[in-house]
Amino acid sequence: MHFKNVGTTDWLSESLIIHMAVNSLSISIRLYTNICNMTSTNDLSTEQRALQKEREPLIVKISIIGSGGVGKSCLVSRLVHGEFKESKMTIGLNIETWEIVDSSKNGSYRIITTDLGGQSQFRFFQQSLLSGSSVTLLVFDMTRYDSLLELEEWCRFTSKIPRERQLIVGNKSDLEDTIPVSEIEEISKKMGIPWIAVSAKTGLNIDKLQKMILGHLCEYCEIPSE
Repeated sequence: MHFKNVGTTDWLSESLIIHMAVNSLSISIRLYTNICNMTSTNDLSTEQRALQKEREPLIVKISIIGSGGVGKSCLVSRLVHGEFKESKMTIGLNIETWEIVDSSKNGSYRIITTDLGGQSQFRFFQQSLLSGSSVTLLVFDMTRYDSLLELEEWCRFTSKIPRERQLIVGNKSDLEDTIPVSEIEEISKKMGIPWIAVSAKTGLNIDKLQKMILGHLCEYCEIPSE
């Protein structure tokens, strides 16, 4: 599954971040994919394509948070570009903008994905950037028990976001010596947030994660009917 990326940036200045997010909304893009009820623009009829051009995409935001080094940026690369790409530490924030089509509504979602750096020195401005998130992914490293325990701290960080709009994502599930599933399920139950194990490197369960994300968007950010 592959999503066409619009733009990427890496800033410390909140004003520049917001400026980038707003400007990115004017960029015209397409998605070439077929996921859940989302289909490629190539599969649409001439009439449907014409209708889509007349309708503005529904703008939504997805925030991705978690401790440093858990693979958040690699996860974003897999979700947006459909490929694994090694990346250096995110400095403050990384933004990706992409679009997906909901053929059942003859409309689309324009998604601003904010990948927040996991280091504590960035927290002073990050919490305000979570405001308005339609879906939030709390990511941990399935080989690092400390990153799992730190999810509770991140959960407090996202206290203003409804739990039903949050997902716990265990990354690096392809590696050996991963945390026992029973311990992950215990914390997931305690936090009241569902979880899924994925691998940004191999692509394991990325399609399932995409369906979960899109399911949340369809439920909480439904494209208006005609």
